[in-house]
Amino acid sequence: MTIPILTIIFKQIEIADIKNYKYWYLDRYDILKLNSFCVHMRFWRMMYATELHKTSHHTIHQEMKNDISKTLRDHYDLDPSARPKPVLSIDDLHQILHHHWVMDTDIYRIERQQVQLALIMLIMVCTTSRPGALVECSSYQDSNEALCYKDIHLILVRDPADPPSTF
Repeated sequence: MTIPILTIIFKQIEIADIKNYKYWYLDRYDILKLNSFCVHMRFWRMMYATELHKTSHHTIHQEMKNDISKTLRDHYDLDPSARPKPVLSIDDLHQILHHHWVMDTDIYRIERQQVQLALIMLIMVCTTSRPGALVECSSYQDSNEALCYKDIHLILVRDPADPPSTF
């Protein structure tokens, strides 16, 4: 049985190697946001845990966190601010659906598409999903992966206070 090269590298890794990797990565790629780099390093730690079947030592994790938040943030002028991510309120949803069903003059080649569009909007709001998670987007480009009817399960729940009048 051969051991994957990544496992061998991870078993021999030291804190200095991780620091060198972080500097190399920030020098090579144009990272502007602190959060973007933190996410990258989180994925690195997950890959480490997957390869070795254990999490990184607490000391390594703490060193990485301190180095990123103090040294690298200042050295590479990483912006700690986060973009606002607005969410849809119920009033917004009401206006969008009202426009979709009442005021929209678009002609759909297949009428079912109008129903599907409304369903996608409702699912996005109810599950707080990003649009790319429900329909094919650039991250899933040419993958033909999207939310399908077969993926949706609707469940009717009876009102426990008044079971006979429900449905």
